[in-house]
Amino acid sequence: MVIKIIGTLLAGGESRRFGSPKAFATYHGKPFYEVVLNQLHPVVNESIIVTNRDLLEQFSMSTSKDIRVIRDEEKFVGMGPLAGLYSGMTQTNGDLYLTVACDMPFVTDGLFSTLIEEMIKHPEAMAVIPVSSGRSQPLCAIYHSSCQSIIEELLLSGKRKMNDLFELINAQYITVEELKKQFLNVNTKEEYKFVQKERD
Repeated sequence: MVIKIIGTLLAGGESRRFGSPKAFATYHGKPFYEVVLNQLHPVVNESIIVTNRDLLEQFSMSTSKDIRVIRDEEKFVGMGPLAGLYSGMTQTNGDLYLTVACDMPFVTDGLFSTLIEEMIKHPEAMAVIPVSSGRSQPLCAIYHSSCQSIIEELLLSGKRKMNDLFELINAQYITVEELKKQFLNVNTKEEYKFVQKERD
């Protein structure tokens, strides 16, 4: 059976602490969203960007034509990453959703491949969530399409935390300490300065 994997880039946050849209901050001369998409590309069948109404046009103008840019489902606008994941699921037709936040410039296709392999190893799992330094990383994880209806019920009831989902599904957690750097996300200008100093 052929499994269709959708690379889902979440880029709908308001970036309040950062002060400007993080997706368009740069690393090695490329915007964050492009850096992450370049790592998704080798391991997925299709890539999408889920964003908000304000950034829709900017993404549409700056991305290649083979990348779909979609906006959050209207009824769940402003409800965070869980709503972004749901929106991606409702507007595409995939089996697995390899999901990553746009502000994680150190992620690699090797990490993504590991998540996919673990999902295939555990067909009973509805998600595979990496854990580093004792912290789960739900915004760099893979989800089965069967989560969609459960996510919808959560959002309709006003629950928007990723952990709300994990309480209801069979999630497989994997420890990946050696990949700790890849989970660094940029929330502030200070963290951005650190990223700019880093080299491959």
